[in-house]
Amino acid sequence: VVTEDRFAYHKINGRNVNLLVPVGYNHEVESPEVILEGHIDETKFATILVDLKRSFKNASSFKKDTPVVIKLHSFGGKSHSGRGIFDTIKNLSKKYERPVQIEAFGPVMSAAALIIQAANIGGRKMSENSWMLIHPTQAAYSRDAVNANKYNATMDELLMQQYADMVAKRVKMSGKESTKEDIYKIMTANNNVGTYMTADEALNLGL
Repeated sequence: VVTEDRFAYHKINGRNVNLLVPVGYNHEVESPEVILEGHIDETKFATILVDLKRSFKNASSFKKDTPVVIKLHSFGGKSHSGRGIFDTIKNLSKKYERPVQIEAFGPVMSAAALIIQAANIGGRKMSENSWMLIHPTQAAYSRDAVNANKYNATMDELLMQQYADMVAKRVKMSGKESTKEDIYKIMTANNNVGTYMTADEALNLGL
């Protein structure tokens, strides 16, 4: 195998082909992709922020209606990090006028169930054997012992109301009749465990 750089690529039928890899394995990338996998926290937010910015910027080489595709696989994590990723996706989509498609595989739970709502109409996808969990959110911020319980209870309720409102607005966009109160009930069902659902059940609920 020749390894000199000048032999690495050769133009065939108008496109570059890597001659150091069997031609049968060559394929053209159909859309810019980002992998969002694992626990969602501050570190994940920082790394995915870089990946998202790069992908949206590089998407300029694709057709205007080609979406940025986010592959999602997550049991969730910290509520504020999930909201940060949600807002980042929405803001970059608006800035670059680029649609977003989020494809979920396996768990789409907690903060991840919010993140998938950042996709465009028709752009939220769950694999056949994936599942979703929507449950109560928690602030997870520490405060002095005297005020901790009062603060956390107030903050948790604020975040839950906000989460329910964000999801309800997205569900309404999909043509389903669902209110903020409906989503709140789904979140707090089963003695505050929340609601697990299959991909089909999530689809029927407009999620």
